[in-house]
Amino acid sequence: YFEEIPLCFSISHSGTLAAVAVSEREVGLDVQEVSGIAWEKLARRFFAKEAWEELLSLKEKDPEMGRNVFFRKWCRREAAGKLTGEGAMPWLGADERKLSEGMIWQEGELAFGGERYCYALCRKG
Repeated sequence: YFEEIPLCFSISHSGTLAAVAVSEREVGLDVQEVSGIAWEKLARRFFAKEAWEELLSLKEKDPEMGRNVFFRKWCRREAAGKLTGEGAMPWLGADERKLSEGMIWQEGELAFGGERYCYALCRKG
């Protein structure tokens, strides 16, 4: 936030994309390039057991779907950490119910510069 101006902001960048959310209320924003990283290792290390198992199940059905859902989940957790000022670490292991309690979300995917990105934007509701 700005001390002298009644606006809050959240900044994120990934790949070649940078994004800024500006609001009269506190907001959290995250963007992630949907890349070829070893997402399974990150999910297993950081996510709650239920989220990890869901991703494994999705990966078995459709590997690309597993990857896409991982990035959406990661974005939600990063955005929540930015909104609360706690950073992502306390939120990475959160279940979906905790992420939904008292928050309003906007999420999606976009293409920019030939790359695919996921984003999540949240505020307290």
